[in-house]
Amino acid sequence: MKGHILGVRNLTTTETEQLFDLARSLKHDRHTRQPAPLRGLSIGLLFQHPSLRTKASFDIAIHELGAHPVYFSNEEVRMGTRETPEDVARVLSRYVAAIVARLRSHKELERFAAASTVPVINALTDFEHPCQALADLLTIKEVFGSLEGNHLAFVGDADNNVATSLLLIAPKLGVRFTLIAPHGYQPRAAVLQQAMADGNALVTVVDTPDQADLASVNILYTDVWVSMGQEEEQHRRKEDLRDYQINHALLCRCRSDCIVLHCLPAKRGQEITSDVLEGPHSRVFDQAENRLHIQKALLQMVLAKE
Repeated sequence: MKGHILGVRNLTTTETEQLFDLARSLKHDRHTRQPAPLRGLSIGLLFQHPSLRTKASFDIAIHELGAHPVYFSNEEVRMGTRETPEDVARVLSRYVAAIVARLRSHKELERFAAASTVPVINALTDFEHPCQALADLLTIKEVFGSLEGNHLAFVGDADNNVATSLLLIAPKLGVRFTLIAPHGYQPRAAVLQQAMADGNALVTVVDTPDQADLASVNILYTDVWVSMGQEEEQHRRKEDLRDYQINHALLCRCRSDCIVLHCLPAKRGQEITSDVLEGPHSRVFDQAENRLHIQKALLQMVLAKE
């Protein structure tokens, strides 16, 4: 695996399966004495957005692989105002072996990556969140033993970055995918068409939970209704999505072994109730932990020597 990882489609199916295998191995052996395959390297962390899980998991992953993480906040760099994405990329490429970028704009990420001479990994943009989706699939694989044949229902804002990344990869790996979202919150047409083409028509979009075939669903997934940068729309979004909550009643319509996922942070009482988030079906904190292991594997594979 070489080059940039700006989205889930930068990985082949074979590479994705290899990534899962390596992540599970690294997770299993984490607390035993480990080699440091990236010893001597420095890796840049360029963050325009605040973060808990992404910053902590990448920083620790880099350290445990033997490399040195170098963090750059938006206030320090001010990319797009103080310096162009191209200039920042050219400078950092001279210093580090790879760059983990958590940027507001996917178009800005593409500009940045085009100028970078070292691998760039997308740690979140307004379009995709590939590391989150990969950690989610690793969690599903751990629970059910495989990905193929599972049925995932994403409830709420199905046009956000997490839903997009899941939609572009899960059906390719044999996961049936149902999106439950009102008009205006459904995936953009180009993304939906690509997912349907790649996933052999394993994708369904419905307008309301009542229209969904939930009896075969064994994975319920949701995300916040108001993401970063959407604060001015929060009143309208809460009104539009108030009937798209994952709660006990919705969970009871799914399979008895259904698990619940949420990429966090969660607004309890909005997109998900506390009893479900904290209940026996929740795998939310397992998936949060798996961010560390999948990103550790991704860094190792991207920077592995020939």
